[in-house]
Amino acid sequence: MSGQTQVSRFAAAKTGAAKDRSSGKTIITGDSGVGKTYFVSTIEAEDGQPIFMLPIEEGLKGASPLHAPATFTDAGNNPITPSSYAELCDALIRFRDEVNVPRPADAWFDGLPYPIGSQERMLLGVLAEVFPQWVPQSVIATRTGQAAAAVTATITKLIAEKRIVQHPSGSIRVQPDAHWKRPHLHLGIDSLSGIEKLVHQEVTGRAGVKSMADKEYNKLWTEAQPLWQQVQDLIDSIRRVTGAHVWLIAHCVEDTEAAPTSGEIYKARDLMLKGSSKTLVEIRQFWRQWADSIWYIMRDVQVQQATKGKRTTAQHRGRVLVTQETAQCKAKSRLPIPARLPATWADVRQALKSLAPAPPERLAERIKSLIPQVPAEHADQVIGDLATALAASNAVQRLSALLSRVEGLILAAEDGGGADDSENGESSQPDGQPEEPAAPLPTAADELPAEAGM
Repeated sequence: MSGQTQVSRFAAAKTGAAKDRSSGKTIITGDSGVGKTYFVSTIEAEDGQPIFMLPIEEGLKGASPLHAPATFTDAGNNPITPSSYAELCDALIRFRDEVNVPRPADAWFDGLPYPIGSQERMLLGVLAEVFPQWVPQSVIATRTGQAAAAVTATITKLIAEKRIVQHPSGSIRVQPDAHWKRPHLHLGIDSLSGIEKLVHQEVTGRAGVKSMADKEYNKLWTEAQPLWQQVQDLIDSIRRVTGAHVWLIAHCVEDTEAAPTSGEIYKARDLMLKGSSKTLVEIRQFWRQWADSIWYIMRDVQVQQATKGKRTTAQHRGRVLVTQETAQCKAKSRLPIPARLPATWADVRQALKSLAPAPPERLAERIKSLIPQVPAEHADQVIGDLATALAASNAVQRLSALLSRVEGLILAAEDGGGADDSENGESSQPDGQPEEPAAPLPTAADELPAEAGM
């Protein structure tokens, strides 16, 4: 601690209810060719601001031809894809510090209280062009064609009026206000597999091997962890500094899973990442825990079973976005949006805009409808807790918690009864098929903090 007393930020902190108003971080995944890049490339803000795309794999080959997402381009206007881990980090930093810095709107220039052609307007115009760079006063004098003494007087005036700020070195920078806007509200990264490739490329290069398999994988994985963390930290710094919502595209793979209660084996889709058993679980959890939501784009296929003289046929009806976990895919969402949506940005944006806490009456009716399924030894307690929750000042929160508990009691009872049924050779589903999970009831979550601008 070098003998210095550190001042805790919590010493003068107040206590009270607070909402998370940070921007979102969503992973969009699905089978190859299902349209993940297409979907993300169509995302735009309410005012038409296009998403900024950072392609790491295919250079926006799957993007929508009807949209024009922004991206880094070369002299021939071709998308630039990072070819190394260092280039990936550089691209993320440049988006944060250069591309997505605030820009002045016409209203800002129109609202300046200085005559057209005045020294104040000229100086502010020069600073606005190069924001967020710090500009030496000598450069200002050269650019405006004014004498150094006159420039110094104007700078002193604008600092007093809080139009500009001065660096300890003497350089100056314009001070943005509410009329300044960032060019991009959304950042798309394509893809997680591309990031993985560059991370592994960096690790194997440092270790002097050609692939992760040429050395004990656990050791290389340990060396890769700081690189993964650096990428995640850079992405989070973009969200924190610029307020951009991040959409990370990822491939998925079908894995064999075991039901936690019965041990039965089933197939489920999960994020496609490389690794052995333990390291694969760790890297998947690393990204699953980071993301607010993991949404799966899936093909909606209707199967017509065979009848006499006709074979089984399948009809592709479109693409759907699965936002809640099912037996088929490990989706998740911290937002109370529908479990399935058409896989279009228009439908997703409408769902996000219409988010609202479920009213107490609706939650209470849902709990009452489930009470007959609650085990007898818990039913009276649930009825009493329902009455208490309805009378509470925070009824929505209390009812939401009670609904979650009621659903858990019912599920636990069903799992306990399932073993007896199987011993008798009985099954509640035809042909032993697992029951399709019901769509979850919208919960009483707080209003979406930052998604409102999506």
